[in-house]
Amino acid sequence: MTKKIIYIILIFSLYFSANIWPNDQLKNYFQQHLVNKKICLVLNPGNAGDALIWYGTHCFLKRMGIKYITSNNEKDILSPNMDVVIYSGAGNLVPYYKFLAQFLKKYMHKVKKLILLPQTIQGHQGIVKQLPTHVDVFCREYMSYNYCKKIVPHPKNVTFSHDMAFYADLDDFKKNFNMPKNGPFKDLFAFRMDSERNSNRKNIVLPKSNVDISKLGTIRPGHSFKKCMHTAYEFLSRIMPYETVWTDRLHVGIAGFLLGKCVHLFDNSYGKNKAIYEASIKPNDKLNLVTFHGQDFKPLQLHLKASNS
Repeated sequence: MTKKIIYIILIFSLYFSANIWPNDQLKNYFQQHLVNKKICLVLNPGNAGDALIWYGTHCFLKRMGIKYITSNNEKDILSPNMDVVIYSGAGNLVPYYKFLAQFLKKYMHKVKKLILLPQTIQGHQGIVKQLPTHVDVFCREYMSYNYCKKIVPHPKNVTFSHDMAFYADLDDFKKNFNMPKNGPFKDLFAFRMDSERNSNRKNIVLPKSNVDISKLGTIRPGHSFKKCMHTAYEFLSRIMPYETVWTDRLHVGIAGFLLGKCVHLFDNSYGKNKAIYEASIKPNDKLNLVTFHGQDFKPLQLHLKASNS
């Protein structure tokens, strides 16, 4: 690894670890309401990027000194001994997916207290309009925040907070990561190949090296702590050897940012990448690591052309 890259990572790590979201509303909320409470954390099923969200959540709760159990079992969720149910941060309450909507429909009127960790929320108006007063919602960008504020019955219960992946403590990972002998490598292309890909990318021929690395791992209810940790570290290990990251995967972009990489981030199909970039990355990108291209894929096309010439 070049001295320049090492310098960037070290300086960024020192800055970021010393500035974990000053005046953090999520931290303040937990300090005020959840100390010494009996808590059940419900995992959102997802890909390797969701494993990074889980890991950030684990680091946050550990840092806050919050004790909890992790369970998606109805017996635990509805236990009379449980003070609070917390649903993991995600992008699940959007028209593409149903899991969180189904969870809310089943449990939101039955639990004592329900907290949705930072979410992207679009659509599902029938559910969102019915959220009872004991449900507190954290939105991970202002697109969702403004949407929820307008339609929930209790707007005071809606708060902005950063995606939980930003809370991941990566010091141990960086310290123990072994760079491949022929690394670092120049460009990682990690574009999504599913329904969330932006339609403006349809005419771009991706290189054969492109790997949708978020799809190479999963996190599911019932997975052990060790399994979840392994998935998160494997995800990070696929990004760490590269100097530059080209992606429209939100958590590949966030991971690249946290690891001090040069990141070229593009938008997904419904704008969550743009919204989170503007809410959390842009205001804190002191080293100008991330270039956000939105729906303009010409820079990618020009870079690929130059690389092949």
